[in-house]
Amino acid sequence: RDSMNLGNLLIVLAGLIWAIELIPQIHRTIRTKSVEDISLSFFVLCTFAYVAYLIGNAILKNWVIFFAHVPSLIMNLIMVVLIIVYRKREV
Repeated sequence: RDSMNLGNLLIVLAGLIWAIELIPQIHRTIRTKSVEDISLSFFVLCTFAYVAYLIGNAILKNWVIFFAHVPSLIMNLIMVVLIIVYRKREV
């Protein structure tokens, strides 16, 4: 039982770290409004991977893993939108 609680805690912690890791990039992108060197393909593929991962965990009813990784999906979606918006401005 204790190992299950520790496991869930580590899963949630990992999900938060994966979401937080994008905050500096999002902040820099908003501040500089430059996405010249950022790969849209990378963030689109990451977004699709998170969607598949979340759907798979929902099907398996792994709710801790599911909800721990929703913030990461949101951060990836934010980056995709920023890249698209700022690329249009750079053209």
